[in-house]
Amino acid sequence: MNPIHQSFRILFCTVTLLASCRFACISQIQVRDEPKHRPVMENKFIRILDVWIKGGDSCKFHLHNTPSLFVYLSSARVRTQVQGEQPVEQKVEPGQTWYNSFSEKPLVHRAWVRDVTSLHAIDIELLGELPFSHSEYLTASGLTLLQDSTRHRTYRFELPPGTRLQLQAKEYPVIIIPYKGDGDISDQEGRSDLYQGQFHWMDKQGSMELKNKGEGRMEGYVYEIKQ
Repeated sequence: MNPIHQSFRILFCTVTLLASCRFACISQIQVRDEPKHRPVMENKFIRILDVWIKGGDSCKFHLHNTPSLFVYLSSARVRTQVQGEQPVEQKVEPGQTWYNSFSEKPLVHRAWVRDVTSLHAIDIELLGELPFSHSEYLTASGLTLLQDSTRHRTYRFELPPGTRLQLQAKEYPVIIIPYKGDGDISDQEGRSDLYQGQFHWMDKQGSMELKNKGEGRMEGYVYEIKQ
């Protein structure tokens, strides 16, 4: 073989190998280790990641392989790319929520914000084992069941100004996240503010009262975590 051709072939193989190693390393970054996905709470049931990406900025490729709940808390134009596929652009709005078990196919992707506004979202990873019991649905004025899976239930609440949401957790713990409006919340730990984009964790067998203290409608979700 011509020495020049042999050198070129070795160089090409080396570059290809390095690129493949980089691709493999990128795909192994767990979402909890991605800098824009900041862990803010973890217990035996869940890990909550507070996601902030500034306008014009992006996050790294990262791996989702744990059952997860997601909710957008801001409005922005976002371009997402699944690894190995073409980017897709979408407009996200506060209150968009979904669940993915990632049981059939883990997800490796990245996102960047094509807007001047920042993207704010919350990713709730469900860490516990599958439940062996069944609890009655939560019932309260202003609360509507949206989804019931093997791992969670999603309820939506709407509170006109000055009204209250009273909840009694039963078999499962819950997370309350408002995506519109501000309130204050009372439980066995005391009273505290609960602003748009924040979350409140309540253990099973607990109770709480959420009051809309603003002038407009308060809206959000109650996620019941089946464990």
